Order: sequence, then C-alpha cells, then structure tokens
Amino acid sequence: MIILLIGIYIACELIANVTASKPVAVGDIVVPAAVFIYALTFTLIDLINERLGKQRARQVIYAAFAANFLLAIYCQFAIALPPAPFYHG
Repeated sequence: MIILLIGIYIACELIANVTASKPVAVGDIVVPAAVFIYALTFTLIDLINERLGKQRARQVIYAAFAANFLLAIYCQFAIALPPAPFYHG
C-alpha cells in the first residue's frame, strides 16, 4: 500500500509540473491547471509521513525532486531534437 502511495505522490508532482503552464478558468478565477492535483500531494505526503516517519517522507520528497529534475532535463533534450518533417507545432 505504501509503495502505491509513494508512486501516486511522485506521479502527482510530475503531473502538476507538466500542467502548471496551462491557465484554466474556474468561475471568475483563473488558476494553473496544476492547482487541483498539487493540492492532493499534501495529503499524500502526510499519509506517507504517518506511515514511514519524517526521515523516509523526506526521502520520498527527494525522490520526487529527482524525478522532476529528470523530467525537466529530458524535456529540454526533446525540445532540442529536430522535429519530424511533417510536424508544424
């Protein structure tokens, strides 16, 4: 169960970073699309902290940071690659 919580936490962090650049309208308020899933990360890390303790929860946060860093580096690599001839986006 705890491995599932850790996986969901890291996935939510990655999803939040990918979707943070899209503004969405919620009624009269404009917020980043990531705001909805990012709020879930606080509950997940609290559950992980309750189950594994403070030190292990920090390790999970560091793992999520490393995953985000790898995502950022790979996105920059993908952007630098030449596009396919038919791609115009």
